[in-house]
Amino acid sequence: MANVDTLWQAVENLLAELKSDGVELSLDAHEQVSSTFMNGLRYGDRLEAHVEIESLRGKSTRKFAHLVVERLDSGRYEPLSYVL
Repeated sequence: MANVDTLWQAVENLLAELKSDGVELSLDAHEQVSSTFMNGLRYGDRLEAHVEIESLRGKSTRKFAHLVVERLDSGRYEPLSYVL
């Protein structure tokens, strides 16, 4: 996933990537992601959110989505997501 200029762009990219991979999050999970990433992020720091997945490719699952955003020294944000 490409680096972006704002924290919210990074979060939107993470959520879009999950959706394109067939991951459905509950409303509570979306709210948790929003509240985790709503504050600023210092250079060199990272924020992480770990939320339960409601369904994966249309089937119920007990997996979690792990969303990570790191602010690079350049000021850009590096988003990363994975499912376990």
